Amino acid sequence: MFAEFINAKNDLERIWALYDRYLSLAMEFGPELTGTLLSLELQKPVGLFKLFNSFNEWFAKLITNCQRQGLIRNKNRAEDIVTLGIRIAVGATYEWCLTGGSFDLRAVAISEHESLYDVPQEFRQSAARQ
Repeated sequence: MFAEFINAKNDLERIWALYDRYLSLAMEFGPELTGTLLSLELQKPVGLFKLFNSFNEWFAKLITNCQRQGLIRNKNRAEDIVTLGIRIAVGATYEWCLTGGSFDLRAVAISEHESLYDVPQEFRQSAARQ
């Protein structure tokens, strides 16, 4: 992940590199184990949300840079976008677990974040995957 992060062409690609690590872990564990971890977090916090939140400052800085560069057109505060992004990621993961992994978590999550960020079409990862 660090090589992908360092070698990224721009800060939007750095956001995807960080986010992809989370998605890769969830998909590697599969919907059952990932769902169990989410369930445990609800019953007795094991640190998942602390881990997510530990990246908030990085994401906010990257989002601010992307806003300045025109890679993210959503002009809301970067910190607010980060909060919504975490909610999207957790919601998508939860649905993926509930449905037994019935959809491509990475494709859905990236597409939903691109909508939140308002990424111009030419920089969208979801369009590149189609």
